Amino acid sequence: MSIDKKKFWDEKIIGWEVGRYDQKDEGGKLLETSANRLSESLRFRISLAREVIAPICRGKHVLELGCGSARLMPDFMAAGAASYHGIDISTAAIDQAQERVVSGGYGDNVRLTVGGIDAAAGTDADIVLSLGLLDWLTDDELRKLFSLSKSMMFFHAIAEKRCSLAQYLHRAYVHLSYGYRSNGYVPRYYSVSDIEALSGLSSSEGQVSFYRDPRLSFGAIVHNLPEVSKPA
Repeated sequence: MSIDKKKFWDEKIIGWEVGRYDQKDEGGKLLETSANRLSESLRFRISLAREVIAPICRGKHVLELGCGSARLMPDFMAAGAASYHGIDISTAAIDQAQERVVSGGYGDNVRLTVGGIDAAAGTDADIVLSLGLLDWLTDDELRKLFSLSKSMMFFHAIAEKRCSLAQYLHRAYVHLSYGYRSNGYVPRYYSVSDIEALSGLSSSEGQVSFYRDPRLSFGAIVHNLPEVSKPA
């Protein structure tokens, strides 16, 4: 029995964002409360994306895949982005993102779409980013994402496959929180060779780079930018 991925994220994403980014529990269970308080790496990840992309997006068209409620959109628009297109499978996320658009008065410069990777086909963007989306994609979806990304500047956050206590605890959390009832729909962990094989890009030839920072825990950034600087 396959899981309804859209329903999964419609029910999960807003509470997840509020918990992980805002550290508000909203009556959550003890397991979720603990996860929210131990998610410094996710808060660092979104700060890193802001620090890296905002300075280079002036006059550029930005595409965010798996945008959630588009928390980064106001930063990019304030930095002078020509446009922002956010795509997410969750209607709940896009509805909340639309509220940001209205309250910020961004008008036609911001476009929001409910959909998956296929919804990005034909998109004319200069920069594409995603924060954790790759962990939830199939091999076929990953190939489509990288096929799209090759013609743009890209910045994609992944969970890197490592032997670490943090990753062991994450795997345990996933199973106890929802994995045991999600019919195998759980996040994936990638090695460098996995990404190179699926993307068709070579790190040794400078086509793709991998950025790591202890503050990302077992996370890593897959990118083709000249440099990714560490924020303070």
